Amino acid sequence: MAAASPRFSDSMEDLVNAACERTASRVLLAAANSLVPPRKFLTNVQTAARLDVEPDTLSLWRSKGEGPAHVGSGKLVRYAVTAVDDWLAALPRADKGGPAQ
Repeated sequence: MAAASPRFSDSMEDLVNAACERTASRVLLAAANSLVPPRKFLTNVQTAARLDVEPDTLSLWRSKGEGPAHVGSGKLVRYAVTAVDDWLAALPRADKGGPAQ
């Protein structure tokens, strides 16, 4: 059998190299993603239920620049669970008069 032509061999090598690079990139990305803890976000309705308020109350707070930190706007508003928990912890407590401990 005759040796493959240089043109075919070069293009095959290019294809193999490209495939190896894509695979390596995917492996590195997967490894990096496994090191970053996922952030859990809540919808407006979920956050309202967690805070025991109406969703409209959250909308009012957002319009006044109050309430827990959020991202997005309109129907795409989301609250990080940690932001909601931090906001709750910083509220004055009736029994102590200061932030929750």
